[in-house]
Amino acid sequence: MSEYEQLETSEDDLGTAQPVPLQAVEKTNRILMVLVDGSEFANKAFLKAINAKRPEDTLYICNAVRLFDTIYLDSDPDLAQEYMKRLEEGGKALCQYYVEECKKRKEPNCHQVIITSDYPKEEILKFAQEKGVDTIYVGPRGLSKVKRMLIGSFSQYIVNHATCDVVLVK
Repeated sequence: MSEYEQLETSEDDLGTAQPVPLQAVEKTNRILMVLVDGSEFANKAFLKAINAKRPEDTLYICNAVRLFDTIYLDSDPDLAQEYMKRLEEGGKALCQYYVEECKKRKEPNCHQVIITSDYPKEEILKFAQEKGVDTIYVGPRGLSKVKRMLIGSFSQYIVNHATCDVVLVK
């Protein structure tokens, strides 16, 4: 029996392997993150996150603005800049709405985060890793099968690549 197996199991009097009881170590203050886009599923993810949050926890409410969407506006830089400004303002307003919901519920430590990037999926995970996020809450966007094939599922990417726990809320 290897050293690893000895750590994971113990043997009873008959030599039968028995699982070793697990001892849960609960962090006193967790860092949670919820991804919001204004959809019904994002609202459900927010509610799940806020219900899981304890007063000492931190909750990052995150909206992603994808710069790649402006590629078709390259011929008119002013139009592209105005479009990006509106997207960012919309993201800030959306996150602010959720922060206000936290305040109504008397939940401290809720912060808005706007991620602006050509590759927001990667930037969200980078932010989560830098901040030491313990759990990400995300809802599916409800893309059609064709769109999901072409641009990929945002939530699926987060689930598959996050280094922390991910709660997919439907």
